[in-house]
Amino acid sequence: MKKWLPIILALLASVIASSGCVRPHQGPPIPVVPIVAPIVTAPIRVVIVKDNATANRLPSAQLAALNSSNLRNYCQSHCQLGPDGRTPEFRTYTWDADLRMQSQGIRDAFNDAVLNGKSSGVPWLVVNNGTTGYSGPFPATDADLMAVLKKYGGE
Repeated sequence: MKKWLPIILALLASVIASSGCVRPHQGPPIPVVPIVAPIVTAPIRVVIVKDNATANRLPSAQLAALNSSNLRNYCQSHCQLGPDGRTPEFRTYTWDADLRMQSQGIRDAFNDAVLNGKSSGVPWLVVNNGTTGYSGPFPATDADLMAVLKKYGGE
């Protein structure tokens, strides 16, 4: 059968060509347009860890960013949904919070904040999109905070 396959294919091609089923393209050549895949950013997880006892000592711009509606609205629309399929993975905790009932991703982010930020005395922000992220002191202003979130979560 293997030696007959090229002969059968050649015969089939000549029958199709002579039957008029396939017409050659007439007119200008069709331009080849590359397909550009959209940039898709994975949903993010956001964990903020703070100390309520020292919150009143924060600069006013940083305190405003911590309580910002921009932060809440952005996280509502860009955070990965939790195990229940409805609740965005955006949490604010104190350093001594009990996270046994939270998802593993939230616990990992919290543990990273505790490991890296507890001794700093400032609120700590962890943003993770599954590939990369930010773990560091909470930004000083709402604009700085939104820049960090958009860097890892997209517009």
